[in-house]
Amino acid sequence: MNKLSKLIITILPLACLFVFHSAFAASSITLSPDTKTVGLNQEFSVSLLIDSDVKINAAQGVVSFSPSVLKMTSVDNSASIFNFWVEDPTISGDVGTMSFTGGNPKSVSGTGLKILTMKFKAVGIGTSAIKFSNGVVTADDGMGTNVLATVNETSITVSGTVVSGTAVTPVEQPQLVERAPSVASGLPSAPKLSVSLYPDQKQWYSQIGDTVIFWDLPKDIIGVAVSVDKNPNGIPTTFEKQLYNGKDIGALKEGVNYVHVRFKNNIGVGQVSTYKISLDTTAPLDFKVQMPEGLKTDNPSPSITFDTNDSLSGIAFYSVIIDSGTPIKNTVGNLTLPLLEPGKHSILVKAFDNAGNNAEASLDFEILPIASPEINFVTQPFYSDSDNVLLVRGSGIANSITLLSVVKSDGTIAASGSVRADESGQWEYNFSQTFQNGKYTVIARSQDDRGALSLAVKSNITVKSKPIFKIGAFELDLFGVVIILALFIIGSFAGGYYFYKVRSEKIGRKIFITKQDIGKIGDMIKEDLEKLKKAIKTEGTFDDEFVIAELEKNIAKIDKYIQKEVESIGK
Repeated sequence: MNKLSKLIITILPLACLFVFHSAFAASSITLSPDTKTVGLNQEFSVSLLIDSDVKINAAQGVVSFSPSVLKMTSVDNSASIFNFWVEDPTISGDVGTMSFTGGNPKSVSGTGLKILTMKFKAVGIGTSAIKFSNGVVTADDGMGTNVLATVNETSITVSGTVVSGTAVTPVEQPQLVERAPSVASGLPSAPKLSVSLYPDQKQWYSQIGDTVIFWDLPKDIIGVAVSVDKNPNGIPTTFEKQLYNGKDIGALKEGVNYVHVRFKNNIGVGQVSTYKISLDTTAPLDFKVQMPEGLKTDNPSPSITFDTNDSLSGIAFYSVIIDSGTPIKNTVGNLTLPLLEPGKHSILVKAFDNAGNNAEASLDFEILPIASPEINFVTQPFYSDSDNVLLVRGSGIANSITLLSVVKSDGTIAASGSVRADESGQWEYNFSQTFQNGKYTVIARSQDDRGALSLAVKSNITVKSKPIFKIGAFELDLFGVVIILALFIIGSFAGGYYFYKVRSEKIGRKIFITKQDIGKIGDMIKEDLEKLKKAIKTEGTFDDEFVIAELEKNIAKIDKYIQKEVESIGK
């Protein structure tokens, strides 16, 4: 066998295993539909679906979109495969995100499994990708393995048509004005201008479409001059051949544009009105999120930097998302993070310009725990009906704070407190609370002055009633005494009943035997009486003394026997 054959034999099973795992142990997230074109003001829905070949029980993530093009109006999770929500679907409209964390105690698998349905409204002309990030789909394998392999995103294009209700109508166009002008009394005033696509001259817009500018048209106007340039002081000089109440000037270029309009009447040309339109469809420059302290630090509140620029509209703000949480809005390119638990974390930063365009960058890092404390003593046993207090004593980092909690077996916190260790690291704490009988866990964590935390240490305790008496290791509380007394009463009753039953059976047997014996004696008397009758009938053979003697003897036997048997019945 050559080397190539050996190599194939070695690699092929591994490759098959990899293919099998990839094909049958993965899930995908899909945003449906994959593409869509809508008109301005139109409402539509996008579904978030899961396809999974393995059993899953939870998912989380962040859906993002361009807030200058789309507005998420609501989220419907009534038909979701998940029936409990650690984090309800939360919309952050100003940054264009929606986050959620949902689960189901019963695992599910299959295709087209609906997580939720998002309802959008088109608010600006342009194209917006709807993306899914920070996604996790956990397998029901006891370890919470993330089996998310692929994400299928969608893209929504908003056209220059305006939607009113369910009807789609074209953008309003200027109308030709045909009339005889009235005689003017003076020069025309400056036109009053409006643009439905760009209604606010102070705002930057990221959508580019047909720009239609309208003006009011006084009855004495005979001509309108219009020009578009980058000069805020531009003056239009060419008057239109026909008279309209507006003009479609088409799609404008990025940057600051100025539309200049002035009227003419039979007296002359009036003042110029200028309408400012600011367009920026380009996202801010790419950037990186950096953590000067390093990606592994025991600082629970490290600082990050993420500065970038935008050449046209400028940076408006940054949105910082920590571990798929609620976005933090920041106006500068640096941030000191809030206190974080030890463990791995992720950050997603989005930089938004003044037109709503955004660029994003992410960073993964780890908060290292400080040294954990030691629990050296816990009052044990601890009695619920005594005056003593639950004492916990231990050691840890010098001058650190020890955070303590007593947790019931069902997970609820029964008591909590904190104590500062001395210069040698020793500490102790007395819980003054009253505890009911049951099993508890004492949990301790160290915290330094920065707020950095350690991993938790635990000690199990049992709370019970105080014993009434104790012999060596054997102790008995009130409940135990009641149980033993109850068992004694039940045993006594059972023993008495058994003795009564056995004695009744014994007496019954003796009565039966006595009845038999009395019956036999009765037969003997009857036999003697028969002999006496025969003797009387046969005169001359009757021996009265003998018969009387026999009767007396048998009667004496009966008397003696009956007394003996009656006495034995009670024994």
